[in-house]
Amino acid sequence: MKRITLRSLLALSAVAVLCSFALAAASSAVAGDAADSIVATPLNLDRRDAAIDRIVPAGAKLERVATGFKWTEGPLWIKDRLYFSEIPSNSIRTWTPGKGVTIFLQPSGYKGSAPYGGPEPGSNGLTLDASGRLTAAGHAQRDIFRLESLDPKAQETVLADSYQGKQHPPPPAPPPPPPR
Repeated sequence: MKRITLRSLLALSAVAVLCSFALAAASSAVAGDAADSIVATPLNLDRRDAAIDRIVPAGAKLERVATGFKWTEGPLWIKDRLYFSEIPSNSIRTWTPGKGVTIFLQPSGYKGSAPYGGPEPGSNGLTLDASGRLTAAGHAQRDIFRLESLDPKAQETVLADSYQGKQHPPPPAPPPPPPR
């Protein structure tokens, strides 16, 4: 079994944070805003450990890849695309270079018949489990669930929704996947 080192976990966390910043920048853009004219900007990264160079190359730029979202979380790169949650629209979306954004799963959280009463109906954090299955923190559902295959129609398995008979509070984002 491969052991996860603190150094690798920190490096992966740094990448997740950078992806979150990129999505946050894209999410906060408003049409006509001066920020809309920013497409890419040099990334100023404090490289305290040389291991980060294997993940974030020198000269990397923070690039806006999409706009029009209110609140995104959970960036996760799988094969050729970026998966992320767009919480207010209750969806998991994908961004593919050259193709743009599409809805992967909707609803991704609250599935009730009555309108959801809060601002956070969708899933938030995303990760892959050791078998490569998409795992999500279901904010409004107050659970952690996974899709049994990388298909929006796949069986959904609830991994946790209560502890000692009490319903979970809305979950934080799950941890990043282990290094491979």
